[in-house]
Amino acid sequence: MKPIRNLDELTLTPHAAGTRYAAQFAQLGPLIGARKLGCRFNVIPPGKAAWPFHSHLVNEELVVVLSGRGTLRFGSERLPLRAGDVVGLPPGGAVPFLHRHRRHEETYVILSGRGEMQIDGEIIALHPGSVVCIKPDGERCWRNTSVEPMHYLGIQAEVDSLEKATIEDGFMSSQTVRWPA
Repeated sequence: MKPIRNLDELTLTPHAAGTRYAAQFAQLGPLIGARKLGCRFNVIPPGKAAWPFHSHLVNEELVVVLSGRGTLRFGSERLPLRAGDVVGLPPGGAVPFLHRHRRHEETYVILSGRGEMQIDGEIIALHPGSVVCIKPDGERCWRNTSVEPMHYLGIQAEVDSLEKATIEDGFMSSQTVRWPA
């Protein structure tokens, strides 16, 4: 695999949500052999926003404006962008909208960092070791309240999909346990 790709060689995937959000993008990281670097090329049509206002709890973002003009929402500010601008967006902040799920419940296990989760208007403090389970119809959002990244495991499953308790599903094997000395 060559560690080089030209932007004119990319196959773009369209993305749209309603009439306000639209973009085309290509994931670059896997194409150039990057294993720990998320890198995406985006093309945003005139008059559109690519995604709703958001921030990331763990990932930093680097934005390089190759052409055109736009506006960056950064906290409560709106900052103009133009070709040649380089923007660094630190981790932290919050999911700036409440959301629900149709069929999936979620379980969050906080591994590091600190934050808060809002579920149906109730604020829950998050710290390493916190486990939060949310049914599909629970309105939720969360935020990182620390200066370090908040790492968490997010687990989704269709609600009530576990038919029997785990102990009833298991059975003993005829093999003998052998541990290395």
